[in-house]
Amino acid sequence: MKMIVIVILVGLLISFIITAFSFNFYFNKDRFSDSLNIYYISNDGNDSNDGLSQATPWKTISKVNSMIDLIGYGDDLYFRRGDKFTDTPLNIKIGGNSSDPMVIGAYGKGSKPIISNISGGIECASPNLKNVEIRDLRIEVSLFGIRFRQNNISDIAIINVEIDNCSNNGIILSQIDRYLIDNCTISNCSNSGIVILGSLNYPISNGLIRTSSVFNINQNDGITLHKDGSNNDIGSNHIIKGCVIWNCNEQAFDITSGENIYLKDCEGYNNGISTLVLGHNVRNVTIDNLFSHDERYMGVVITNAQNVIIRSSILSGSDYYIFNMYGQNKSDISENLKFYNNDVIFTNTTHEVTLAFYINDLNFKNNIFTSTGDFYPTRFFKITQGGNLSNRNISFNNNIWWRGDGGVEDDTWWYIDNPPIKINFTEWNRIDEVKNDLKIDPKMVVSNNITDAYKLMEGSPAIDNGSFHTKTIGSGSGSKIMVRDACYFCDGLGLIDGDKIIIGADSKVKIVDIDYNQNIIEVNKSISWDDGDNVSLLYYGSSPDIGAFEFTPDTSKFLKSDISNLFNLFFMTLFCFGLFTKKLYIGLTRKLALGR
Repeated sequence: MKMIVIVILVGLLISFIITAFSFNFYFNKDRFSDSLNIYYISNDGNDSNDGLSQATPWKTISKVNSMIDLIGYGDDLYFRRGDKFTDTPLNIKIGGNSSDPMVIGAYGKGSKPIISNISGGIECASPNLKNVEIRDLRIEVSLFGIRFRQNNISDIAIINVEIDNCSNNGIILSQIDRYLIDNCTISNCSNSGIVILGSLNYPISNGLIRTSSVFNINQNDGITLHKDGSNNDIGSNHIIKGCVIWNCNEQAFDITSGENIYLKDCEGYNNGISTLVLGHNVRNVTIDNLFSHDERYMGVVITNAQNVIIRSSILSGSDYYIFNMYGQNKSDISENLKFYNNDVIFTNTTHEVTLAFYINDLNFKNNIFTSTGDFYPTRFFKITQGGNLSNRNISFNNNIWWRGDGGVEDDTWWYIDNPPIKINFTEWNRIDEVKNDLKIDPKMVVSNNITDAYKLMEGSPAIDNGSFHTKTIGSGSGSKIMVRDACYFCDGLGLIDGDKIIIGADSKVKIVDIDYNQNIIEVNKSISWDDGDNVSLLYYGSSPDIGAFEFTPDTSKFLKSDISNLFNLFFMTLFCFGLFTKKLYIGLTRKLALGR
């Protein structure tokens, strides 16, 4: 028996060591694929070599380009780390397949290999290209960094690539189905950092830009989803997640083409016009956890956009408008905006939120509008070019408004310019379209630490004081639930996980699909619900909080108390056990002495 146990333990140990080694090897090795051929390029190579080993590498990109028609599907190209290649751009004419993409990457040790040529970096030179992965390279001092603009391209990945000092765009992609840009850095480009461009045929669709940084863009935007020169759109389903953009001449994020777009966990600051612009009839856009701050002009601009969600975001510190929304004309309007659970932070006297021209169907729910100073803003909101809350179908629910001095009674909370009407907070709360708004100090943390800034303090009136986002229609069971308004939520577009929500008292589920036309959400498991059950994103306590962050108690003090209580319980248990043992011992001793 002992031998069997020893054998099992040894087997488990060996299995653990092999598994650990395998994981370590995979995540730390240079990533070579299982391709039939791997071609190597280094500065001390020779173009007369066969290129098929590190001992016999090619020397130039020109050699690679001349042999590109002979390179097979799924064959890989690896440039030696620490080397610099300047003779010509790399032209890709062949790719791979889903199980074996063509990898263009790096080998050896040291810094990333550099491609530097004034004519360009890496370019797709053939239509119908599929399954290409570009990774672990640096491209600098070029006309462009990476450019794919051929018909019918699919499955392109750009991973861990640095692009610097291009006289045009850093990365420009078009006519692709499924793309990934991951962990890339683009800087000091003259035009834009990353461009997802429209086209007449094969509009680019189904893409993810993740954990990338763009900065110092001289003319245009950090990341842009944009029509082409002939006004052709991009396709649908694009996600920008975890990206940080700063010091661009125009916008950090220019989203002016396409539909089904999700911007999540991103940051923009010190850009020339704004952190974000939505326009040119973009549709079905979700902005989630955006941090816009210290912009040189505006925070967020929305013009000619439909079905927009902005939630759990912080808009702070622009030099002019924090949030500006308008439509160009009666046939080209902005409408159906859900602006909820956000923090709008006014940091100087010129700030205000402006709703202008042709806008309709807006709902502001569970937001905090607050100031860092005592005497500004002089007005929080302005509506221009005529109209009012009623005829524009604009509503406000469960918002908090505050400035440092509390605001005197005749302060202007809302201003309508045609005809001129100034509304103070008392008058504001009498308007039919305003429900449960509060003028009260939200008690927020003021901190330069991004992880702490603007979070709610214990005792904040915003805690558990928000409105539920929507309600169910009818009772039932299953995984498809009809709600009053599904536009508060996002299903992840099939590219990332959808929202986690609560239905009723405690049914925590994940959304896998949404039919916005029918207001039906599909979740990841079967549940039961009653008519009128509350539906909201995950929250703590009895109901959602107001503001961008759900308050979570400081558990450290409870932990200390719990540990103390556990120690007390432990020693009390020992004491009681000791008393019990002592009594048992005395009883047994007496019985033995009496011979019982």
